[in-house]
Amino acid sequence: MNRFCVLAILLLLVLSCSNKKETSDNLVSSKYTLLIEKTRDFDSTLVERFNTALAGSGIPKVVKFMYGLEFPEILPGITVFSHQYEPGKSSEALTICFDAVQERFYVLMDRSFDNDFNEMVVGRFENVDEQQAFKLAAVYVYISHHPRMIVCRGADLFLEPRLRHYMNESFVPEPGGYQKEFSNDWWAWVAFPSANNEYRRFYDTYSDSISEAAFVRDIPKGTFGVPTVTKKGIYYEVVFYGLPIDGSNEVNRYSVRVAMNGRIHDESVETAYYY
Repeated sequence: MNRFCVLAILLLLVLSCSNKKETSDNLVSSKYTLLIEKTRDFDSTLVERFNTALAGSGIPKVVKFMYGLEFPEILPGITVFSHQYEPGKSSEALTICFDAVQERFYVLMDRSFDNDFNEMVVGRFENVDEQQAFKLAAVYVYISHHPRMIVCRGADLFLEPRLRHYMNESFVPEPGGYQKEFSNDWWAWVAFPSANNEYRRFYDTYSDSISEAAFVRDIPKGTFGVPTVTKKGIYYEVVFYGLPIDGSNEVNRYSVRVAMNGRIHDESVETAYYY
């Protein structure tokens, strides 16, 4: 009888250890993030300058730049605009960028996106390092595919739809001012991959619910993880996972090769997981 009790106690201890709940203290962090800043503070004459320089020949007149996105860590001076054409006009899919340093516009057409993006970054880099390679690849993927966040761990799939509520509850905006913490883009791309202190507080808020979520427990280990950057000859291969903008329940794997001069080569996108 005593032997049975000892075995039972040992079994319970083993089970309790194997089922130990993951905490924010042992979340794996990543050294790669992408800072995205949203701005509405730009020269009001840029619309007229764009129309004068580029409208026509297949590109309709733009009536408004609604806001801009900036990536100050890796492409300072570049603003990526959200634009609105004149009523009743449309165009093939394109992205309008403005380089404040060179005082010129770039139009990135979907059908020639690789070449157009590389034209915009050519001459900016001589020998990119590991961090720059990741940020260049992430900007490329962000503008081209606009994934709404980077995914590093199963809990991220649970936390993502709760992000806006947490942000509104946790941060108090300054009167009359725009606060970057209220941008899902900024928070998701910086906090989710890094598991920083702000992410850990977010995780702790929902830790019990995460541990009870069956779909999180069912994700096989190694399905996805933190971003990686691997040096291969004259290239860096950058791999990270993200959620597509269309809201579908899938995780995409983005793989991009970045040359030492910053040029993008051989980008691929594939579905890594359905949930």
